[in-house]
Order: sequence, then structure tokens, then C-alpha cells
Amino acid sequence: MDWFPVRMGGGSSESRADVILNWTSASNGQKQHVMFDILGERENDIPWPGFRVRPCPAVDANSQEGVEFIQSHLDACDEGHGTCDKWIPKTINDADQGATRPSRLLEIVNESGDLGLLLKDATNIEGNYTALSHCWGTLQEAQKIPILTKDNITERLSHVFLASNLSRTFQDAVHLTDRLGLRYIWIDSLCIIQGDKEDWNSECRKMAYVYGGAYLVIGAAYAKDGNGGLYAPRQLRRVEFRTPTGQLVKAVVEDAIKSRVEHNAWGSNRKFWEAKNLPLLTRAWVFQERMLARRTIYFAASELVWECRSKIDCECSEMMMRERSGQASSIKTRYHYVFNRCTDLARPDIWHDIAAQYSSRAITHYRDRLPALASIAKQVNKHGECVWLGRYLCGIWEQTLPDGLLWSADYQSATQVPNGTNDEATHG
Repeated sequence: MDWFPVRMGGGSSESRADVILNWTSASNGQKQHVMFDILGERENDIPWPGFRVRPCPAVDANSQEGVEFIQSHLDACDEGHGTCDKWIPKTINDADQGATRPSRLLEIVNESGDLGLLLKDATNIEGNYTALSHCWGTLQEAQKIPILTKDNITERLSHVFLASNLSRTFQDAVHLTDRLGLRYIWIDSLCIIQGDKEDWNSECRKMAYVYGGAYLVIGAAYAKDGNGGLYAPRQLRRVEFRTPTGQLVKAVVEDAIKSRVEHNAWGSNRKFWEAKNLPLLTRAWVFQERMLARRTIYFAASELVWECRSKIDCECSEMMMRERSGQASSIKTRYHYVFNRCTDLARPDIWHDIAAQYSSRAITHYRDRLPALASIAKQVNKHGECVWLGRYLCGIWEQTLPDGLLWSADYQSATQVPNGTNDEATHG
């Protein structure tokens, strides 16, 4: 068996250490190889000059280390990202036509040593809140999710109910919100009256403000339903080995190809998210939530992923390095870059990318597809000032109508994307 290190990346300061192992199979005599990423926890862990040490993800995402990762990005975003502070109404009455924040929020209270929730009228609440982005799961699983109804809304407004009685994903989101020092959380099934078409239509029109106004969106990217929770079990492969010169290397190794797929899932190429176990990213409603949110912390299978309007980052720093070097970009950061720094002429092109990505994702109720896309359109041409777009016409812009009517179906991916029937996730 032989091995050799390979440098990957845009420059010495943006490089990562990979190791390729070559060997001859004892069973069939064929040559085989595998490539690993090497992650070091300290500068002297990687002995090869010029390689940048990538930080290791925390052993447990539910640890204090994970909370500190989130808090450090929140602080940096608050202090240095002007783009992420735009479109943030303080109360529901601050906005055009009074539709800037959700009508209801859940207040987190301490109830006999446990965390409880009390439904509140959010009309004049000025405190920051988190919003949960999640998959409801199959129709069978969705029926287990606690919901707000006409029958229980009076009780929910007057009596605290324990978070421990909620699904695992809801519990994790409530506890994380509390650990971050925030008092309010918005969860769709507990803040929108289910089965009430009038309330749904009213709240649906506010989605651009619900997610755009949230201090932080919590994305349960790994969980396919309410039972999954935020925190996937992690298995870090810690190794020690010596180089041919006798130097001891202490590191964490991961499958380099698998790592590429995981990181590429957040870019603009939808094939990557189809290939990875990230059920949240396959949903159309969630794509809308992602584009509208100021910032989101995603709980993926192997690490936390931070995405705001200005940057994308992960615990191992790979995505931030790739975006800085121009090798890849998040569609969200590219979208906000176009609308804040580019000329209006660039808006139609980014809209076509958004529409293509959105339409490739699954949605349970076909009638919801245009309303969800309309919230993004509202942000794209907020005051109708872009002459290159004109009026919004159900997914297409007036001034780009000829181009907008040119489309084709991707038949090869039809079997890979959830079809949106009642057997699929009911949220998104």
C-alpha cells in the first residue's frame, strides 16, 4: 500500500489536505484507491507545508461547541453584514398593509423546571424570534405533529403547554432557541390554524416577512419528519499515522467524494442535493424559506451549515473557503449579491435560476406552488422599481415573457425527486 498527499484549492491559504491511498486488492489483484480529507485540530497536526488546517466538526452538535458556532456567526452577522439587516420590521404594524410579521408567536416560558410554550398574539411583540424550517414527513407521520386548530386556539392562548409533549424536532428547536437567549419561536403547525383556509391564506401572504423577519431560521435538514430531531449522530474517524519521514499525523479523516457531495448540495446545482440525504432541501416550500430568510442554521447529517445573505460556512470551513476562492457559491448569497450590488439587468438571469431550482422541488399540494414562489417574487421586485422585470405574472416577469415561456422538463431526474403525492413529506 502506498499513499501521497494532494493539495486542493485556490491557493496555499485556501488549500485543504487530501490523502490518496493506493493498494492492490488481495482478493482479485486489482489496483484500488480511495481519497480522504484530512482535518486537523491544531496547526501542527498537518505536517505538510502550505496546507491549511480545517477545523473538525464537533463530536456532538448538541454540545456547547455547537451553540458557540451558531452564536459566533450570529454576532459576526449582526456586527458586519449590512445586507442581512434589511427588511426587518419591528412589529406587525411597521409594514406595508400590516403584513410584516406572523400573527402569532410561541413564547418560551419556564414551567416547573421544564420549558413550556404559550401562544401569543404577535401584533405588538418587538422581541426577536426564531422560525423552524422542517419536513412534516409522510401523511402518517404528519398526523402525529401537534397542530393549532379552531378548537384549541383559545386554550393555547391562555394555558402553557409543555415542550416535552411535542415532536423531537420541535423540542430540539425550542431548547436551542432558549439556549441562544431568545424568547419567541415560530412553528408553522402551531402558529397557523390548520384546516382554516382563511387563516392559511392570510399567513401565506406574510411568508416573506415571517422568514425575512426571523432573527434566525432553524433548519432541520437531516430529519425527514418530526421524529428525526435536529441532532444527527456523528461518527468522526480520528486517526494517527506516521509519514515516510517519521512525522506523527493526528487528524480526522472523511471520505473526500462524500464530502464534496455534501458541500455541493448547498450550491446552485440541484443534482447534488438529489444525491444526498438532505430531505429538507428537496421541498419547494423550504426553498422559499431559504431564499427569504436573513440567516439560517442547518442541522445536516455531519455538520452545522450557516447560511445568511452575505456568506455560507460550515464547521469544517470548506464551504466558506470555496466561496471565497470562487470555486462555488450558494444560490442564496448569489441571489442577494445580485439584488444589492449588481445592476437591474442581472435580475432576470438570477430569477430564471431561482424558478428552475424551485420548480424542481417537490410540493404536496400543487395549488401551493405559485403562492410560495410569489413570496420570493415580492422580495425580488419589492417596490416595482426594476424596469427589466415589470409586472409579476405567476412565475414569469412581464418584461422577460418570451424567455420565461421557454422551458423544458428534466425527465432524467423525474424518478429522483419526490413526486409530491400524499405519500411524500406534507410540508413543502
